[in-house]
Amino acid sequence: MLSLLLSAAVSLAFEEPDFELTTRYADDPADYFDGLHRDQLLDLVGGNSALDDMDYEVGDFQAAIIVPDEYEAGAGWGVYVHIAASGGGGPRDDWREVLVEHKLIYIGPHGVGNGTDSAVRIGVALDSLATVEDGWDIDPDRRIIGGFSGGAAIATMIGAHYPDVFHGTVDMCRAIMWEEHEISTMPGSAFGDGEVNHLDDKGLKSIQNGHRFAFVSGDEDILPVGDQQFSNYEGILKGMGDWWDRDIRTRLWDVPGLKHEKAPGDAFSAALDWVLTCADDGSYPARFDSDHAPPLTPVETPEASAPEPCDPGDPWDPSADPDSLTEEDEKGCGCESTGGPMWLFVPLMLLLRRQGARPIRR
Repeated sequence: MLSLLLSAAVSLAFEEPDFELTTRYADDPADYFDGLHRDQLLDLVGGNSALDDMDYEVGDFQAAIIVPDEYEAGAGWGVYVHIAASGGGGPRDDWREVLVEHKLIYIGPHGVGNGTDSAVRIGVALDSLATVEDGWDIDPDRRIIGGFSGGAAIATMIGAHYPDVFHGTVDMCRAIMWEEHEISTMPGSAFGDGEVNHLDDKGLKSIQNGHRFAFVSGDEDILPVGDQQFSNYEGILKGMGDWWDRDIRTRLWDVPGLKHEKAPGDAFSAALDWVLTCADDGSYPARFDSDHAPPLTPVETPEASAPEPCDPGDPWDPSADPDSLTEEDEKGCGCESTGGPMWLFVPLMLLLRRQGARPIRR
């Protein structure tokens, strides 16, 4: 009955995208952070006190949801969960045909913008996934998490801590750096500390096993910060080598002229294709050592080379890392994870603030 109600509601999705979430990812807030180094994530987003903020009614949240007419149960459809930076979770218009091309259902929760507590943003994103999986037949190997700006920060955190849940991550216009780097337009300011670099060797193993992180940005992806400017583009270029040094499969789709905005459909499609299948047509190659438009300075090509995206890397042995197992792994399903916490950049304040889990009920 629930599936029928959901399908009926979604028949109006293109005209009226608001849709009430129906399903919590876990019965208890603590279970959202169970296993796979997610205790570290919980500490970064506020510890046990953050769990109080997650004592919400799932039906209090709505989402933009698109189920293309081409959807068929049992046909290998996946889901793309999008986390917005502001209140609305809707897609760009040119993403609709991309969803059909890649056989993805879209869901973007409303009301979880940058002003929302990070733990709640993480929880509602997972609830969005659970809601879709409760109503439609989803291939568990085709779950993608993504977001824009501050929402991309949360998406990357989720990708790094829930790689056993999500196959890959799409980060639009948000620099995520493992090491400190100075942005040329903000001399003396170091960025990158406290985002995902807390993961130790054990934590890295879980995201070196095939999870792919796609970044989309462009040379005009610049945010005003008082009388200065912060370039996510420069931060992504400088931070790419951090990911490669750690043997994490990461690629930038460098879109000339792209401002601080959601990815255009063709770049979004290329990023999804790489995340889902490791296919790469070479579109939008990263311009590390090219001339950059003012006020940026050239960024040197990282010394590290990019890991082979189709190589899953050294197999991760969960039995050798018992503290990082999910409940499903403990039951012997044979799942081998591929997947973090984060400081959330608040551009107008020039702050870096700190911002998984039981398997989805099938």
